[in-house]
Amino acid sequence: MQNMKAAVDHLNMHHAKWPATYEELVAECSQLSDFSEEDKKEFMEKLPKKTYNSAEEVMAAMGWTEEGSGAPPAGGMGQGDTGGGMPPAQGEQPGQGGQM
Repeated sequence: MQNMKAAVDHLNMHHAKWPATYEELVAECSQLSDFSEEDKKEFMEKLPKKTYNSAEEVMAAMGWTEEGSGAPPAGGMGQGDTGGGMPPAQGEQPGQGGQM
């Protein structure tokens, strides 16, 4: 995605009707003149066909963040944990919590 920041901004500020289906999001995307045909095609191909309840759900499905970096959000997945957000219990190593 060449203009990921603009896409994230658009979802957060301009798309006001939630929930939105894949078809609704793609139809709206195809009408936007400030995105390249390549970006529109990538959006259509990568977005799973389902109904989304928020911009955050669309961004997660696309692997985007609010900053448009494509990296997982701070404190979330990708920091060696399972996304539970809880620190390891005393005596446990990070990433081993709660396993049996």
